[in-house]
Amino acid sequence: MRFSMIRRLIPAALLLCCANAALAAEPAVPRGQLSDAVQPASYDLFLTVDPAQERFSGVTTITVDIKTPQPFIWLHGLGLSVSEATITQGGKTIKARYTEAEPVTGVARLDLASMPAAGAATIRIAYTAPYREGAEGLYRTEVAGKWYGFTQMEPIDGRRMFPSFDEPRFKTPFTVSVSTPTGNKVVANAPLAKTTPQNHGMTLFSFAPTKPLPTYLVALAVGPLDIVEELFPSAVRKTAVPFRGVATEGQGSRLAYALQHTPKHVALLEDYFGIPTHTKSWTSSPRRKWAARWRTLVPSFTTTT
Repeated sequence: MRFSMIRRLIPAALLLCCANAALAAEPAVPRGQLSDAVQPASYDLFLTVDPAQERFSGVTTITVDIKTPQPFIWLHGLGLSVSEATITQGGKTIKARYTEAEPVTGVARLDLASMPAAGAATIRIAYTAPYREGAEGLYRTEVAGKWYGFTQMEPIDGRRMFPSFDEPRFKTPFTVSVSTPTGNKVVANAPLAKTTPQNHGMTLFSFAPTKPLPTYLVALAVGPLDIVEELFPSAVRKTAVPFRGVATEGQGSRLAYALQHTPKHVALLEDYFGIPTHTKSWTSSPRRKWAARWRTLVPSFTTTT
C-alpha cells in the first residue's frame, strides 16, 4: 500500500521539480532600473521615416560594455516588431532572440545563442513600429493635408522609437541617419553632416554625432518643414552659429519673435557658463505643449492652420 502510494507520487514530484527548474531558468524581469551588467557607450540610429505611412522602420546599433557576462541582456523596447537581433564581439556574431518581457513598461530581453565575454560588444536590432497618434515616442500628425513626424521621448517613451537602455543615467553620443521621401526636411539634435539621394524617391539625412545624451533628450522632426535660420554671435565662440525656427509648412513666420529674442538669452548663458553651443533649433509641433531638448528647443505654443 505504502509502496503503491510512493509510486503514484513520484511522477508528480518529478513534474514539480521540472516546473521549478523552468521557473529558475527564466530570469526575473527588472521592476525598477536595469542592472549594471551591460552599459551602453554609443548609439547609431538608422530610421526610415515616411509620416504618410502607418509604420516606420529602423536599425539600432548600440556599442555596449559587458560588465557581467550572461546569456541574456535586459534593455527597453515597447511596441517594436523585431525582425533580426545580433550581438557582435571580437569578430564573432551571436544570434539573439528579442522578447518584450514586460509589455506595459517596455522592458525587453535579448536571449543570446551563446555566452558573450566581458568587454566591448555591438548590439544590432532591426525592427518596425507604428507611429503614435499622441505625443509619445515618434508620432505623426497631419496639417493642411501634409504629414509630419515629431518626437516626444520624456519621460520613458524613447523605447517606443528605438530599442535602448532608456534610463537618464546612461548618457551616450547618438549618430542619427534618417531616410525620408524627397521633399521632406529633417531636424535632429546635431548639425546635418550631409544629404544623399537614394532610390525610390528617398533622401538620406546624416547627422553629426551628438554630445553624450540620455535617450529622453533625443529629438527629431520630419516633413515639409519651414526652417527659418539666423546666425548669432557669442563672446565664447569664434564663429557665429545658426539658430533655427522649425514649424509646419507656412508657419515659419510665426517664429520671428522667438528668433529675434532667444539668441540673446542663449548668448548670456554661454557667457555665464563659458560653454559654447552649436546649432540650435526652435521647433513648433502641433501636438506637443512643452519640452526642452539639447540643441532642440520646443516652445509652449502650438501650430494651427
